[in-house]
Amino acid sequence: MRRGVSPAPIQMAGGLYIDHTQPLVSGLVATDGVQYGAVATITNALTAGFQERLDFGLDMKTWLLELNLTARFTNVLTSLACSLSTYWQAKGKTATAWVNISPSINIPVGTQNGNTNELTFNGYVSRLTISELPFDLRLAGLGTADGCIVQLKNNSTIRFVASVIP
Repeated sequence: MRRGVSPAPIQMAGGLYIDHTQPLVSGLVATDGVQYGAVATITNALTAGFQERLDFGLDMKTWLLELNLTARFTNVLTSLACSLSTYWQAKGKTATAWVNISPSINIPVGTQNGNTNELTFNGYVSRLTISELPFDLRLAGLGTADGCIVQLKNNSTIRFVASVIP
């Protein structure tokens, strides 16, 4: 999905490269500086709490893929504890299976309606995992009950350096 302006290619020694940072959350500016994306419910079946295709209309070979992803998990149950297991996954445009790009993390969200927990994943993804753009990214989760919601925070970004495939 495209947001804003597509990255512009730059000429460097050895070819045409793109160095681009893509924000994953957009919308109205928040008064307290914190903004969250759309709400998704994590259920007791494997659920995508966030999913997006990074596609800029060009086939590209990735040289660097850096993720900075922060999600807020909220208990919306009135009297039950909400906990979940979550992890980030990616899938290339021709792949049929999702690949885990983070470890699975168990998140206790609390026993009260409104309890929250925030978790940040950041680091670099191996070129062996995601070697080309476009690709799909998702936050997969499995809850103990249908009562946890997840939202991506406005500081969540993906940075990539890629070369255009002729």
